[in-house]
Amino acid sequence: MTPPAVIATFLDAARRGDPIALNALIDWPISGVGKLVRSVHDLDRGERADAAGVGLRHLLAEGSGEAESFPLGSTVLRLAQSPRLRPATIQERSNALSALQVPPLPSEIDATTAKVLRELADRAASVSDFHVVDYDTERTLALGLIPGQTQIALVRKL
Repeated sequence: MTPPAVIATFLDAARRGDPIALNALIDWPISGVGKLVRSVHDLDRGERADAAGVGLRHLLAEGSGEAESFPLGSTVLRLAQSPRLRPATIQERSNALSALQVPPLPSEIDATTAKVLRELADRAASVSDFHVVDYDTERTLALGLIPGQTQIALVRKL
């Protein structure tokens, strides 16, 4: 199986143990917007607007390379050992799509933040083709292709 170019580049960076290259290949805002909005729903109504704003700024910082740490952390070391790529199974694809899915936004979120979150939700909804990297006996990453993009969406837990 010949992987799409962006996934081949991701695997090359993984084999080199290059956290900077891996970070640059992942669209962190798309990868994290669903989790962010689900987390905001779990908060008290009075905390939702601030939490959504802070969370969005964090996602955008990861995506711009301004974050102080690499979100993949120690995963980079394990990926460098022997990443194995395969197409996602039907169940893994379903799980990855569920992880990227963004629920309706809470009404407490301000208009500016809501607009950006909706744009990210629309982009997350466009991810459809998934490959899976097995890098440990029980660990996998789903890599989703984003149409027209040079980055991938990443889902850690399937």
